[in-house]
Amino acid sequence: MHIDADAFFASVEQGFNPHLRNKPVIVGGIADQRGVVHTASYEARARGIKTGMALVKAKSIWPGCNFPKGRLCPLPRCGRCVSGGLS
Repeated sequence: MHIDADAFFASVEQGFNPHLRNKPVIVGGIADQRGVVHTASYEARARGIKTGMALVKAKSIWPGCNFPKGRLCPLPRCGRCVSGGLS
């Protein structure tokens, strides 16, 4: 079994924000500031956005992409749901 956890943070944001579902999401920081993409949704990856890419470069590839701040609070709960489903 293969589990793609690289898009996990983006999937959590899409799950908690219905308006982000089926839209490109990049988690990692504010688009106009220094930083890197921590994760990208499948919609953003389809346009060439990659983990570790500079946020400024990601924004230049797809200016309309969503850059949510990212939330840490629900991650342990979401992680347990994933782990529970694997048991």
